[in-house]
Amino acid sequence: MNAGHARAVRIRDGFSRRALFSLSAFTEHRPSVIDQVEPRLRELLSGVDGITFRCESAPAAAPLEGWVVVELPTLALLTPGWLLQMLARGVEVRLAPCGNECCAPVAGVEALAAGIAAEPQRVLDDTDVSLSEPRATVEAVLALSRSQPTLRLEDDAAPLGLLEVSDQLCTLCGACVTRCPEDALSLDETEEGSALGHDPAACTGCSLCVSVCPESAIDVRRGIDLERLQAGSLELVRSARERCTVCGSELPPLPLRRRVNELLGDSDAPLELCRSCAMRSRPA
Repeated sequence: MNAGHARAVRIRDGFSRRALFSLSAFTEHRPSVIDQVEPRLRELLSGVDGITFRCESAPAAAPLEGWVVVELPTLALLTPGWLLQMLARGVEVRLAPCGNECCAPVAGVEALAAGIAAEPQRVLDDTDVSLSEPRATVEAVLALSRSQPTLRLEDDAAPLGLLEVSDQLCTLCGACVTRCPEDALSLDETEEGSALGHDPAACTGCSLCVSVCPESAIDVRRGIDLERLQAGSLELVRSARERCTVCGSELPPLPLRRRVNELLGDSDAPLELCRSCAMRSRPA
C-alpha cells in the first residue's frame, strides 16, 4: 500500500466486490478526511452488503464477499454519524482497529451507534452521504426514529449537546449567544418580548456557553434527545416586552433588571420603572 496517497487500490465488480483505499495523507483536521471519504462512499455504497472501517495499522484480513474496506489512518476519526449513516442505508458495519491507543476512542463510538441502531435499516438513499457532525448523526437518528421513538441518552461519545438553562438564573444578557461557534443559540427580539432559543441539531456540546455565562445558568451534557431533534428550535427562556410606566421608555428584560438591581444593592427598586425614573422617584 502506498501510504500518503488517497486512492482506490483495487475494485472488483460483481458479487465479490472490494474497494480498498488509503487516506494516510490526512492532517489533524477531520474535514479534510471527510472530503475524501464522502464521494468514495457515494460511489461504493450501491449494492454492497457491508463496510469495514479498518485502521491502516491493523492486520490485513481476507475481504468478505460483497463488502467494502475503508482504510483510515486511525479509527479515532470515526464518529457515531459515520456508522449511523451506513446503518440507515441498510449497510452492515464492522470495525477493524489496530488494538493500540490510537483506536481506543472508537469503542465508545461503536457502542453508542449500536444503542441507536442494532441492525441496518434502509431508511436513507445513497445519493447524499453526509459524514460531517453533527449533521451526520442528526440525519441518521431522525431517519432511524421508527425503531427508537423515545430515544434519549447521555453519552460522552455523542456529537450533540443536551443543554439546560435555568429560567431562575438566566438574565437574557446574550453572552452565550455571541460565544456559540455553531449558532445553536439565538436571542430573538420581537414585539412580544425577548426569548433565548436553542437549535438542538446544531449544538455540538462544546460547553463554551457555560464558560461565558455570568450567572452559571447553563448546563451542557453530551447526548441525543430525539424529541428535541424532532421539535426543532426550542425556546428556553422568555421575557415579555415592557415599558417604563412613567416615561414610556423600553425596559430591559425583567430577569436582567432584577439582577442589575441585586448587583447594585438596590433590590427594592421598582421594576416597572427605568433606572432614571426610579432614581427620581426616591424621597429627597
